[in-house]
Amino acid sequence: MEEIPGQRLIHDLIDDIAILDEDRIFASIPTSDDPVDGFIDITYQRLALAIDRASWWLQKAMQGHPQLETFAYLGRNDLRYQLLTLAAVKTHYQILLPSARNSSYVQTLLLNKTNCQTVIYDAANRNIKSAFDNASDVHFIQAPELDWLLDEQDEVEPFPKIAESRDEALKRHFMILHSSGSTGNPKPISYTLESIMTEDVYRLLDQADGKLWHHELLESRCYVCLPAFHSAGVWFQLILPVYYNMQAVWGPANVPLNPDIAAKVIMTSGVNGAVFPSSILEAVHETQPEVLLESLDFVFSAGSPLAIPVGDKITKLTRLHNFIGYSEATAPPRYLLNSNEWKYHHFHPASGFVAEPLSDGSELYELVIKPVSQQSQSVFLIFPDLKEYRTKDLVSKHPTKPHLWLHRGRLDDLILLSNGEKVDPHATEAFLHTSPYISSALVYGTGRAYCALLVELQTNVEHAGAVDLLWPLVQEANKLVPSHAQISKDMILVAQPSKPFCRAGKGSVQRQMTFSEYEKELAALYDEPTEVNSNQQLDVMADGPDVDSLAEILRSISGIRLLPDENIFSSGVDSRHAVSFLRQISKLWFSDDSSTTGNTLDVRLVYNNPTLGRLSAKLQSLSTGTSTNGILTPAESELDVNAIIDKFSASMTAVTASSRTKIVVLTGSTGSLGSIILKQLLASPQVGVVYCLVRSKEKAISKFSNMGLDSSNRLRVLQSDLADPGLGLHHVHYGDIVQTVDKIIHCAWNVNFNHILDAYIDTDVAGVSNLIDLSVRSRKAAHLVFTSSIAAVATWDMNIGPVPEKVIQDKSVASSAGYGESKYIAEHLLSHAAQHYGVPVTIVRIGQIAGSLSDDGHVWNKSEWFPMFLQASKDLGALPEELGDNNVVDWIPIDVLADSIVDISITPRRNSVWPPEVEVIHAVNPNTVSWSNLRETVLSSIDAIVEHVPYNTWIKQLKVLHQRAEKEQDNKEYPWISLLEWFQEFGKQRYPVMSVEQSIQLNNVLRRMEPITGVAMQKWIKEWGF
Repeated sequence: MEEIPGQRLIHDLIDDIAILDEDRIFASIPTSDDPVDGFIDITYQRLALAIDRASWWLQKAMQGHPQLETFAYLGRNDLRYQLLTLAAVKTHYQILLPSARNSSYVQTLLLNKTNCQTVIYDAANRNIKSAFDNASDVHFIQAPELDWLLDEQDEVEPFPKIAESRDEALKRHFMILHSSGSTGNPKPISYTLESIMTEDVYRLLDQADGKLWHHELLESRCYVCLPAFHSAGVWFQLILPVYYNMQAVWGPANVPLNPDIAAKVIMTSGVNGAVFPSSILEAVHETQPEVLLESLDFVFSAGSPLAIPVGDKITKLTRLHNFIGYSEATAPPRYLLNSNEWKYHHFHPASGFVAEPLSDGSELYELVIKPVSQQSQSVFLIFPDLKEYRTKDLVSKHPTKPHLWLHRGRLDDLILLSNGEKVDPHATEAFLHTSPYISSALVYGTGRAYCALLVELQTNVEHAGAVDLLWPLVQEANKLVPSHAQISKDMILVAQPSKPFCRAGKGSVQRQMTFSEYEKELAALYDEPTEVNSNQQLDVMADGPDVDSLAEILRSISGIRLLPDENIFSSGVDSRHAVSFLRQISKLWFSDDSSTTGNTLDVRLVYNNPTLGRLSAKLQSLSTGTSTNGILTPAESELDVNAIIDKFSASMTAVTASSRTKIVVLTGSTGSLGSIILKQLLASPQVGVVYCLVRSKEKAISKFSNMGLDSSNRLRVLQSDLADPGLGLHHVHYGDIVQTVDKIIHCAWNVNFNHILDAYIDTDVAGVSNLIDLSVRSRKAAHLVFTSSIAAVATWDMNIGPVPEKVIQDKSVASSAGYGESKYIAEHLLSHAAQHYGVPVTIVRIGQIAGSLSDDGHVWNKSEWFPMFLQASKDLGALPEELGDNNVVDWIPIDVLADSIVDISITPRRNSVWPPEVEVIHAVNPNTVSWSNLRETVLSSIDAIVEHVPYNTWIKQLKVLHQRAEKEQDNKEYPWISLLEWFQEFGKQRYPVMSVEQSIQLNNVLRRMEPITGVAMQKWIKEWGF
């Protein structure tokens, strides 16, 4: 193996690795269109075999064609791009990778410029020939399926190397890509094997000023969601993996890239980094839990500049790299920067990048590449006669660091979409300006996902109906440009006669000033596009759209006619069409005036129901109320994280778990008990992901950080309002939870013994009802564990015997305070849900919670009654001999309680009857101890306490101390004064004995619990500082 970086030919290096390190992973590909079904790791041995098989196939397919002839390949976004590229190298042909988004005119132009007469295509692309209908004498060959190329069962002979010198090999073509065409027609760019080796040379560059960005990818497993025909896709999916031992993880080839797909890939593939188009990265950040990006070591934002406010937020979650690159010059060596400098670029001297000031005297500079060394500058290997390369990128200096540069735009008058696509508006505008109806037309879209058209009509043209009048013209203009530059009918805005376009003195339209004038209207257009009128009268039925109506709407938007069972996206419909399509459906059938369902339609409805037949059925069920979910729909999209973690635990590099791992929703995670439950859940190998529903996300994250939990990639922190029917969650988060949750642990409750019941009805009790609804909706019938209280049965008649482990059908057993009554009501709501809706329920009635037995940093809250009890005794110098009528200490340490609740949550329920029986567990210590056994430990541990007295005497002495302090205006604080009345009642009231027979059978932790000891008491007293 050639070990020296910068001298390694990529195809030879792959063969060497396949022999010397055959199990090294090159890529990981999904097994189906749903990432949760798992991934297959492609080793270098398997890669080399697939390249050889592709080479033999290609040689036969191109039989009769001379070597070095060019063929084009267009297919789905999968590994065949890499296999056929490397097969072309081995067979000495040249591969052209045209963008699948090019118009027929551009595709034909590229074929002519590269003397290409053969197009190899994917069988899934049934309209391939129409993409080249302007070309003549083109030979079409169907590509082999990826499964066949990757087949390991049938042996394949190594493809023989063709004799050539090293210099001949270096100068040989590797592939042909093309420029974006943003400033004219796309131009072919022919790469040699030598020109791509610059990436390998970068490994030798000095890093005196910091780490170079390429080194972030060393030994990484990175999700690359880029098109394989794009230069960035080729680099991140092929060149960088080989030269930097990076594993490229692919998304599904048949599903348009969207935030949910990206989230599934990240959650299930074990990646530690990702490369996103900026638009997808922004959408992932906006729609997915923050912990998703927190689970990654780094992310790259490619394409257009990332919105600065979004980037600033992402840098708090993971390392963000602001990628810059060129098809003609690849990506220059840059240093990694601090998080607060993420939007700048610091170029290595070997890049040859120089910033030349513009002649207009502004603060802007143009980036120019000057020759330094061909070995590190691919642009001068691709274009050897070039003296310099002017990028036309505009930058400005950092205010205090002159070596840092901020990207500010382009010299050309371009539109840079948020997905990184560049749009030259001139072709569309020039065509429309030939119409007698149009005075002027401007294409708009910088920073947006797709383009809009702003049109100024001639003065003699009526404003009403103008969009329908213009639409045939726009359709013709769309034929001249790539799909990403095309205009949808619903994105046409007609200028108001009272607000004409801004023009300079010579009459030319001032583009940016006009856009500024129409800023609000354009923003509104993206929020609520123009309604599309069809030539066919649509049947706006009350029960939702039928297939014919959907077909007509889609045809009017995209020009594509579909049969009911045809896949929408396989037929040429893209995400831009899908958004417009769903907006029109929403407008006609689900607007406020025409729908009472209250559902919010989401574009994932189209992704998850990708035929007109399935989509119509789903929309009709939403319209009639037979379906309650307007966001996530079919079983195909359900995310069973547990099974996936188990299935691929052996090969994943991130979190692994068994098939028994549980997805848990936890409330009250910032409280004393909830925080320990959270810590123990995350420590359990049987728990996959924990969703924490919190009132303040910022405070929760701060607390978890202090607990050392913020780095867990299994922790999802979501701001929530439990009293809200949707739990106050974003619909994406709620939908994800519905699909995945196994267990709901509900600990959140307002503890205030002064509140009456009314204070709990619309908050805590409503929260229980909404969590029951979550369980009912959940795909896995989530088990709901509720932390109740002994207060729910506080007045149980002890003459009957201990409190039974069941829901009590007597409201008088609850304490008279609102806290106990609300817990009693909650228990009955849960019992009703179990009986009538089959919700699996476990009610944990908690007695007195004591401090932690372990040295976990948790301190028993000093403001609770027992620490206050000891503080009062210390101030008084006397300790009660007994605890009134509550001398039996059945307290449960908080860490033991948390452990028992976690045990309840991960242990399968025993009963399988229908409806499921409610499990009631009494979380008290089954091994009790008398207060008198602990009293002497207290006396010996607190020097200020010199005696013990009867409880009633102790109460009287406390009252005297209180009165004396008030009389003498003693400034000494007695924090226990607020509990004085409570202490008095506590001595009179006897709490019931709780039955534990069933509890210790169901719960291993309770069964093994030991009584409270003097050692535990000494630990707590020491922690309080008494």
